[in-house]
Amino acid sequence: MKDKLQGSELKVKFDYKKLDIEDQGFGVFDKYTTHILDSILEKWYKPLNKHSIPQDLSRLISKIRVWDNDVLVLDYLATAERRDAIRSLIVCLGYKLGIKNLSYFEQQIKELYKEEQNYDVTKFYRQLIYDILGPDHKITNLLKVTCNQGMMFPPWNVLRERLLKDFPFKDMKGGWTIDIIFSMEKITVVHSKKERSLTEGADGSAHYTFTWQFAIVFDLTISKPVDVYLMISSLNIGALEVEKAIELEKILNTWKMHTLKY
Repeated sequence: MKDKLQGSELKVKFDYKKLDIEDQGFGVFDKYTTHILDSILEKWYKPLNKHSIPQDLSRLISKIRVWDNDVLVLDYLATAERRDAIRSLIVCLGYKLGIKNLSYFEQQIKELYKEEQNYDVTKFYRQLIYDILGPDHKITNLLKVTCNQGMMFPPWNVLRERLLKDFPFKDMKGGWTIDIIFSMEKITVVHSKKERSLTEGADGSAHYTFTWQFAIVFDLTISKPVDVYLMISSLNIGALEVEKAIELEKILNTWKMHTLKY
């Protein structure tokens, strides 16, 4: 039997203190940044009704946190009723974006409550996004990349079809979180997803697990994304053949070594 590596682990701390790229850590695939950003912008400019925001907002809102630099200002809303959760999120984002007529949106959400006694949550979100906020609102622009499954396809495709095509993986249940970080000069939306190998050991443990992060950066106008970063923030290798383990680590170390710090 071939030798196996047990528990080899490489990690990069996800730190919210600065918004700078520094030459340490590992796993930023900047070789594909241009390709991913072009794909994101192509999706960005599609009409609002071509985005899946209402449907995705319904299932992703409990995964969202909002930060002011390194200060948490809105924690996960997993226990909130979904209409209350969206109101909390809209108010928080509106406040951070300096929206002057924020009270108007609050009132409009309350009016939707009255109209929908036995409401359909997707319909509720659709009315909020399409009719109240509209296609050009700053909050809508943030939600385009925060709660929009389609925006995750370009980085996911780079990982699955290019970088890790010989190392198939699948989502880990409950492993998707979304952070919106406001700083003095930019706004960044960071999606973090935990994955595990499709193959398993005799005891059911994964041969490898990893976390990848996709950051979408705006300037303060939020008119369009201005930059993206794809990172592997943690890698754990279990009972994997040595040759395969070396190959996997080599792939993840081929690209420039960076870590994203906030």
